[in-house]
Amino acid sequence: MYGYCCWHDRLSVTWAGAALVLVIAMLLAIVWIIVRAANLVLRVLVAHPQSKPLLAAFAFLVLALLAAVFTDWQHDWLTVAVALSVGVLLLVARGVELYHDELFQRPRTREVFVHEVLHEPWWGPV
Repeated sequence: MYGYCCWHDRLSVTWAGAALVLVIAMLLAIVWIIVRAANLVLRVLVAHPQSKPLLAAFAFLVLALLAAVFTDWQHDWLTVAVALSVGVLLLVARGVELYHDELFQRPRTREVFVHEVLHEPWWGPV
């Protein structure tokens, strides 16, 4: 009779445990994504500190963040600006990283340039 009257209590404990595990997994995934994003931005800023698009995206993020903090996050459009600037900064950082990555790039020699652009040199015999 004890097992018959209390089956719903064990089921609720099981569902609560599953929900708790799911919440913990989601929090770990969010923390992992934040760490990866910060790693990307810092790595690219250190490797290419003179990149103007990267500095512009970073400056826009800092300005939007300062404006939102000084207004106590009262304006929704500032929150949207901060979120968009974070996204733009991540995209620009990845673009700068790929632009400077030499893994799949061919070496740029005079012969490669002449062949790709001119197909035959204008100064040579016809």
